[in-house]
Amino acid sequence: MLLACGRRRTPYLYKAVSKIYADGKQTDEYTTRFGIRSIEIIADKGFFLNGKHRKFQGVCNHHDLGPLGAAINVAALRRQLTMLKDMGCDAIRTAHNMPAPELVQLCDEMGFYDDAGTFRRMGHCQM
Repeated sequence: MLLACGRRRTPYLYKAVSKIYADGKQTDEYTTRFGIRSIEIIADKGFFLNGKHRKFQGVCNHHDLGPLGAAINVAALRRQLTMLKDMGCDAIRTAHNMPAPELVQLCDEMGFYDDAGTFRRMGHCQM
């Protein structure tokens, strides 16, 4: 499970910049966004995120945008996630295929919990 945010409604994401140098000259740079959180699963109490008990209010979401098709449309994804959030949804389980990086980034930005369902088969984890 990719728990991509520290706080459900207003996630705070940090940025780490990695730079590669060869012979004193920068040859590459990559920026990684990340969140910091604590996770606990207590057998008789459930799931805790940052010390707070959490029950997911989620949906299973296929890779497409309905009549818009499977091509990535970031504005349409943002609109879809905004409508889901307005309905009280805070978790997305993707289905069948790896989620688009744009979807994962929007989940990070908007405070959704993202569970990539790709590695699941008949209830057994395939990782």
